Amino acid sequence: MKEVCEYYILQSTADNHAVREAACHCISELCTKVAAEVDKEPFKPYITPMIAALLDCFKDASWPVRDCACLACGHFVATFPEESKPVFEELCTLWVAHLSDNIQSVREHSAQSIVQVMKCAYKEELKAVVVKYIDANLMKAKEQGSSSSKFSGLQNETQFGVAKPHDHEQFAGDSEHLNGVMYSCGSLAPKLKRGGGCMDHGFTRPMEAWELSDGGIFVLREVSSIEDMHDYVASKLESLSNLGYIDHFKHSNTMKENLFKSMAVILRNIGKKKFRNQVEIFLDPAFRNAKNQEHQNMSYAAQDFILAMERTYGQGIFKAILEGHDDRFIQDLEGYKEVGQNMQ
Repeated sequence: MKEVCEYYILQSTADNHAVREAACHCISELCTKVAAEVDKEPFKPYITPMIAALLDCFKDASWPVRDCACLACGHFVATFPEESKPVFEELCTLWVAHLSDNIQSVREHSAQSIVQVMKCAYKEELKAVVVKYIDANLMKAKEQGSSSSKFSGLQNETQFGVAKPHDHEQFAGDSEHLNGVMYSCGSLAPKLKRGGGCMDHGFTRPMEAWELSDGGIFVLREVSSIEDMHDYVASKLESLSNLGYIDHFKHSNTMKENLFKSMAVILRNIGKKKFRNQVEIFLDPAFRNAKNQEHQNMSYAAQDFILAMERTYGQGIFKAILEGHDDRFIQDLEGYKEVGQNMQ
């Protein structure tokens, strides 16, 4: 353990961002595959420097490093909850901040990490954090201006895994189509800024309102796997259905793709009894977006959610629900089932 831990910690400070990312992966594996399943004792002398290394990487200039460090911190705290107490408050701040990160996978992994830790430790503390975030931000997409972007304030170009700031005076057009390379993390060139101390070298950009809603969707999806959070999740179903009607900004399809994918998971997690009273409020937004030919990823996600509802309640019951709501949806449903069978 001495040689392995010291080497991983050393590589988390490498000039090469891809090496820092790999170091986070490796520390994460030590937590999930060795310490959690075999023996924690040999790790005890290295817990403090390892979590410090992950915290520095969580403030990295390279988003793939931050993304990996985000998940690794979740695995670390879940494995060493008591030993992580001194940095728990700082980690909470970072996780919540990254729920609205420009990169969607970072938003998703922040939600996953928070809930992973909730299942092992700090449940009440994190429950309060989660509820506060969702209550404040789930419906922020309604405040989004029409000129939304996926990567606000950043050029559609990266060098070495970090996006460049956007010069708004120089680029007055659609920033998403200015460059051919999109947020690549493939270069192995060195010299990206590392995180360290209180310095956060992450993106400094204005926050998009729809990204806050997207982070809220991810958190609701993840906490739906915790049984005593089911009532809270159910209380937010009407708000989630309302997000399905939002299409006034450019990237609403990205948020709604996540919405319908997450709804299929939420339905499975909270169960058909808790969801039954809310089925009808999802029919119009789901079928409406399922017909969208311009954004097929979102369309397929909506179709999959519709088919998930049919599987949950059975063909007969779901058909009766559709007949009582809008019998035109029955023909659409048959078409989606045929598409699903062909794709399989």
